[in-house]
Amino acid sequence: MRYSLLSRFRGVLLGSVLGDALTTRVQCSSLLPGIQQPDWYNIINYQSSEWTDKLERVCLMMNENESSQLEQPTWQQKSWSSGESAYLALPIILFYHENPSLLRQQLGRIARYWQWSAEVLEDVLIWGYIVALILKEKLDTKNIIEQLLVGVGAKQTILFQQLRQLESWLSENLSLEQVVKKLSTQNREWSIPLSLYCFRSTPENFYLSISRATQDRARAKTTAMLTGALAGGHNGIMGIPTAWRKLSYQNLSYREIDRQGKILFDNWSGVYSKGQKLDEDRIKRKAIAAPGTIQTRSSVLVISQQE
Repeated sequence: MRYSLLSRFRGVLLGSVLGDALTTRVQCSSLLPGIQQPDWYNIINYQSSEWTDKLERVCLMMNENESSQLEQPTWQQKSWSSGESAYLALPIILFYHENPSLLRQQLGRIARYWQWSAEVLEDVLIWGYIVALILKEKLDTKNIIEQLLVGVGAKQTILFQQLRQLESWLSENLSLEQVVKKLSTQNREWSIPLSLYCFRSTPENFYLSISRATQDRARAKTTAMLTGALAGGHNGIMGIPTAWRKLSYQNLSYREIDRQGKILFDNWSGVYSKGQKLDEDRIKRKAIAAPGTIQTRSSVLVISQQE
């Protein structure tokens, strides 16, 4: 196990929020008009967007064992795209990542209340499969698309078609600009496949992955948030640039989403209950992961290793 599961939980959430911050324009009075703000300035002056506020609320409700509140009418939004839905589903995916059938059941239940179409639900399930592979350290970073196409089976969705196209474009070594141009001509939502492209190009480097995703800031917000989630989960919290992490500690928005991520992990591992004080020193020393992730032993039957 290269990184602890706790580190990956935190990396997914903080990475996604940093993607939001890096694509949010913050006015800098010391810069001339038209000059792009430096990354550090956008990070330290970040204020939660509508989407990050919603993400934090999903985390909170999961942690308070009040996920049924996500079924209230206030959460209904007919215009959520597949990428936006995938972003908001991150806490649910994290919590049920090791149990595909239960994850499908929970997302299917949420889909009815969040008014996802059948296609959006399938797209979020594919996204959930990607994140789960990362958390269980089973993602083949050199053959991501092929692994996904085999793992999810044939699906008649736009995203599945885009993944097939992306596999072809990757084999042709198309540049980011060429891939964006091809995807944009389809007049379809393409943040999930583009985030996969940005992550797959440099999976071991959070900075390069998310920098690639934020190049076109006019349209990159959802792509950057999803890329940050993938790169943050794969590289863990310590894989996020040190300077960015230090800046985030000075901002309440990041500190709160990080705290919720720790509690979500405690809930998942069964050591936290509502109203209990978070004991970080106790949990950070534990080697806890999904079945079969830390060490598989084919010669010995161990119940905890069963899927």
